[in-house]
Amino acid sequence: AVELKSTLCAVDGVQLADERYLASNVYREQITAADVIVLDASRLTECAHMAALARLEAMCSTPPRVVQPTGAGALLGLL
Repeated sequence: AVELKSTLCAVDGVQLADERYLASNVYREQITAADVIVLDASRLTECAHMAALARLEAMCSTPPRVVQPTGAGALLGLL
């Protein structure tokens, strides 16, 4: 049997600044349904990174757990 412990949603931080993504109901629903959000902020400046985190928090009624991978094996602890 499979036991679902949490749902993950991978988000490219650059997309959080793009109104085309934010206008998509599917995009927003995936983010708000996730227990854990894996945020790839590798292409963001520090200021844009902080803005992306603020946008994520504003989208969710319950603050999600946001994980920012730092290496290839960083996500293994979530599995």
